[in-house]
Amino acid sequence: MINEFEFYHGAVISRILHSSKNEIFILKINDLDNASYVLNNKTALYIKHSTKRLSPWRFSFQIEHIKQIQNLSKSYNSVFAVLVCKDDGIVALNLEQLKVLLNFENPDSSQSIALDRNKGGFYGVNGSLNSLKNKISLNNFPSVLI
Repeated sequence: MINEFEFYHGAVISRILHSSKNEIFILKINDLDNASYVLNNKTALYIKHSTKRLSPWRFSFQIEHIKQIQNLSKSYNSVFAVLVCKDDGIVALNLEQLKVLLNFENPDSSQSIALDRNKGGFYGVNGSLNSLKNKISLNNFPSVLI
């Protein structure tokens, strides 16, 4: 049986591999969760997915998720939360963007990020703490990583 997350993580990994002309080394980082990967020993990915069919797509970040992202930032040059919106698209948010959206200073409760997109439009990004000023293109991923 194929687990649900494997479909979404597979979409992320496939896009990364097919978009690069160079060799890419991908490693699963943590045995405690199934969300963390590293590219070429320097870029960490924390993948989340939403199975909701239509916008807005909501991604919850529990305290342990934020701590995992913080730990990744201590070991790798760059860290991205990669958010898969069912079959609509994939958005990668860097650590600076995540810190605008979520409370990293005192993560004492569950937080969330919501992505919304009108047909043919860009993704609006809203978090528990704040919103991003600029919308994100459908072409954001995976080019922002590589």
